[in-house]
Amino acid sequence: MPRTAAQMRILIIKRGALGDVLRTTALLASLKSRWPDSELCWLTSPEARPLLEGNPYLGRLSSEADGLLLGRFDRVLSMEEDPAFAALEKTVHHGLWTGVVLRGGRLAYTADSAAYYDLSLLHLDPDGGHASADELKQTNTLTYEQLWLKALDLPDPPQPPQPVLRLTEEDAAQADYLAQRLGIADLPLRIGIHPGAGARWPSKRIPEETTLALAREVRRRWGVPLILFGGPEEAAAHPRLAAAAGGDLLDLGADYGLRVFAALLARCDVLVSSDSLALHAARALSRPVVAAFGPTSAGEVRLAHGTTLLPPGGCGCWYRSGCSRSKPCLGEIPLGAWIDAIAGLLPPSQPSPASGGG
Repeated sequence: MPRTAAQMRILIIKRGALGDVLRTTALLASLKSRWPDSELCWLTSPEARPLLEGNPYLGRLSSEADGLLLGRFDRVLSMEEDPAFAALEKTVHHGLWTGVVLRGGRLAYTADSAAYYDLSLLHLDPDGGHASADELKQTNTLTYEQLWLKALDLPDPPQPPQPVLRLTEEDAAQADYLAQRLGIADLPLRIGIHPGAGARWPSKRIPEETTLALAREVRRRWGVPLILFGGPEEAAAHPRLAAAAGGDLLDLGADYGLRVFAALLARCDVLVSSDSLALHAARALSRPVVAAFGPTSAGEVRLAHGTTLLPPGGCGCWYRSGCSRSKPCLGEIPLGAWIDAIAGLLPPSQPSPASGGG
């Protein structure tokens, strides 16, 4: 007997980057709403797997292609811009394939995924450049989730979909232990900052000078250190930053896994973040977040609990990994704008900041 639409098997291929993996989970509720009895499967990377473990919408999760890809999938959402995974179109038994494909030995994308990939580096102009994609990206008003819902012909839900991250009691217990050991458990107010953005996008980072200025001002106004979050790629620079802050910046290190990282983020009253995994983790955990966007699209992220900050003069390195300016664009955001954004998200019992701030 043929399967009904409700019994579909759907495969998502998305392995990195970590922030993109997590924000893609915002699509799962809509897929399940359209096909309630479907089995949603996800092929990811070993590094990203902790972000997806325990997700209530997923039937199967794997970082090993061979076992997961047995059987037929009625629909495949191919979101990995990697020839090895785009080539699975030729070997996986499937119905409709949406997203990245391999054509003539080069990465391309299916027509039904143009809503998203016309704005990407896969969209090449006749001269091989990306001017058209850049223009579409800059004028786009749809969120990441809306672009993909459009590609999948799914309705836009009344409330903006948010990423899904399910933490366990064990994750919380490990975070509680670290919070005690690292000195944040007893703070009357926890304001965190994640200034990094990984090695691929240095232009997305919040500048060190801004981080240090924020640490001094948070201490002056609220009497607490700014809590410094980061991943392994940023960890080497953190002790130097903390030393330069003279006690106004509390470095949490990076010698713990992604789930404990998220559980520590969940203990913040407010998080200041670059466009990074930390931003999407805060969204998933419903934590108030001040999100700073420079070379990437703020329009693609709709915050349920937060404030978006943009450089007043725009960004000169739109979707470029390096910054062409002597002063990075995120460094042009006035200190007062950061402080006001933090103050606007603090619990009502917290005092308002003093006047001034630059």
